Amino acid sequence: MLLFPFPSQDSDFCRSFGTEEYFDVTKQSLLYFDDPANKIFTNDYNGVNLTLKVKLSILYTLLMIISKCLDNRNVYRRANIIPTLSMMGKENMEVKTLSLLILSYVVDEEENEMLTKSEDAIRFLTELFIKTVYSTQHMLDSTYIAEYNVIFVYSTSELLDALNHLAVNDSNKLEILKHGGVPAIIRMLQSDFTKEEKELAIKALWNLAFVDNIRANSEVQKAKSALRQLARSEDKSLSDASSYALWEISGHREGISTTRQTDYPPSYEETVRSDSESTHLMLSYQWDHQETVRSIGESLTRAGYKIWMDIFDMSGNTLDAMAEAVETSSAFIMCATEKYKMSRNCRSEAEYAMELNKPIIPLRLEADYKPDGWLGLALGKKLYFEFYSDDEMTTSMQKLIKEIEKRGLKRQCDEADGAAGVVPIQASIQEASPSRSPTTQSKKPTIDISNWTNEDVQTWLQEKGIPQMCSPLSFYTGSHLTEMYEQYKESKQEVKNELKSAYNLDFDTLIKFTTALAQLFK
Repeated sequence: MLLFPFPSQDSDFCRSFGTEEYFDVTKQSLLYFDDPANKIFTNDYNGVNLTLKVKLSILYTLLMIISKCLDNRNVYRRANIIPTLSMMGKENMEVKTLSLLILSYVVDEEENEMLTKSEDAIRFLTELFIKTVYSTQHMLDSTYIAEYNVIFVYSTSELLDALNHLAVNDSNKLEILKHGGVPAIIRMLQSDFTKEEKELAIKALWNLAFVDNIRANSEVQKAKSALRQLARSEDKSLSDASSYALWEISGHREGISTTRQTDYPPSYEETVRSDSESTHLMLSYQWDHQETVRSIGESLTRAGYKIWMDIFDMSGNTLDAMAEAVETSSAFIMCATEKYKMSRNCRSEAEYAMELNKPIIPLRLEADYKPDGWLGLALGKKLYFEFYSDDEMTTSMQKLIKEIEKRGLKRQCDEADGAAGVVPIQASIQEASPSRSPTTQSKKPTIDISNWTNEDVQTWLQEKGIPQMCSPLSFYTGSHLTEMYEQYKESKQEVKNELKSAYNLDFDTLIKFTTALAQLFK
């Protein structure tokens, strides 16, 4: 029995609780019940201290509110409830676990240290998940409830959803692998699980496969057979998710339709040649900002450019459409938001564009979000075009069009015509990589790395004795290393902090890599 109002499953209802006043009251309640001097309940209820039960009820209510409405996360931050939650659970593992579940929806990359310090809680959460997978009803039964001394009955879906949110951070992905979560996730692809449970497991594998060490894991590779079968499902959501998961696990070699697999993925040279025939600018975005991006797309169309965004073009096989859109794009316009970073689809699009050396032009759609994690490393010190203010929209659009023209593209027609098309004025290996102003060119390295492919970068890392960096930099080319070195010259400590946070690097690896990078450009 919950002693705190349990929220509706409706997201609008949960959104109504997203006020600083509500969270401030909640924080004060938690602090009150966490104070040993306020143990006002002395009797047990079903064998559980009532103070603990109230505390757990508050936490569980918070979990439901934030999980059903991610927009409340900024309210959590402004209400400064994160430090309170990070200190909870010193005396009770379930309090710690519930606090961790809430934090998994709320913390950003800089705050992720709160989670990584709680390795025992991540382990505990993974163990609970594994128990539910192999239980008859796919939830903790009475045996495990007694064994783990928990109050709430957690389901497989509930626990895996929390692990998926934890796994937005790449270092947490490795913790889930370490504690045996992957075989249990793969077990969920079998017939005795519901369609919803299978889809959640598929998305978990898709998410985990962004890390090379996990993608190459023998257990993960065994999942390909089941994913191939599910990719043929008549259910579009299952089929699409399976195709994406298979695509990431296979290193972009499976998952697309067989009609496109004969020469797939395209080689570096083929990508360069295809840029000379590219037909559009690709707008990559997370759907919550569709109206803003649509307005940007319409402005670019009126200016004479052909654009691609999934509201117009995504049909049939979603992965096929995305892959072809990236491959045939003349530039990749990345609309950076916090939810973009958290989106599997967006990360798949962005990393594929990086792999194919597409020019990336970043737009910033949220004033209070600075790209972090994998997105922060992908964009680095690139110049952002601000589109989060209506007042700046016209000026930003003018600057964006100038940047597009600077990349070697010009409008096919006059603005008044409004016809869409792109005419490239030059195509070369140099321009296939993100361009840079002459004033920011780095000193020419002793080795010419301008044409390095990602395989060349991987070889260099191995030769320098830092194989730990092969996974984080799996899609990096010579142009990406040049970009990173420019960032490193401007702000060494910031780049080091970003690398350490995003990839959980130890001190020795961090020093070896940054030293090797600096030597490469001497």
